[in-house]
Amino acid sequence: MYYVLEATFENDGNLEALLNHVLWEPTTSNSPTTEEDKVAPYFDETSSHNNVTVQIGANVDLHCKVNRLNDKTVSWVRRAGDKMQLLSFGHHVYSTDQRYELLFKDPNDWQLRISYLNERDGGHYECQVSTHPPIAFTVYLAIIVPQLEITDERGVQVKDKFYYVGSTIELKCYITKVPQPSQFIVWRHETTSLNYDTSRGGIR
Repeated sequence: MYYVLEATFENDGNLEALLNHVLWEPTTSNSPTTEEDKVAPYFDETSSHNNVTVQIGANVDLHCKVNRLNDKTVSWVRRAGDKMQLLSFGHHVYSTDQRYELLFKDPNDWQLRISYLNERDGGHYECQVSTHPPIAFTVYLAIIVPQLEITDERGVQVKDKFYYVGSTIELKCYITKVPQPSQFIVWRHETTSLNYDTSRGGIR
């Protein structure tokens, strides 16, 4: 079951205190004792980081599965060099960018959803748990911009090309840098979509 958590943003003195509390630097020092370790939160993932590649314009869900959370709090932050931006804290989203959503899926998946991705969204995101010291799971988000090339029947790239009336036109479309192959490509002539099966040749 998913729970969609409504975005909120408060621009007051409490937010500054919250930022000071949340935006820690995760560290591996001060290891907990054996007894503390038995009840300490931990991430499902065996690695401390994950790489996600998504095409520009798409939506993405960044996953953070935390076990034994107990009374601790999960937050998402975005890291850019030495700067950190708070995106969510607990069940609340702290961003004026409405493309961010916080979703929770039972039993332990705290998901940060980003809609309508652009190139500026690429970079490091951290899911942090308010242990002492805090623990963090890092996701690197890579945004891919597809590249397209149209060639004629001789394989020469086409920008502007002139044909005689009644001649045959053969154009080929090559698309690279896509995370996953697409099964559906749309050809248009000005504002008209071209059919895949016509008596004059069509698209294949």
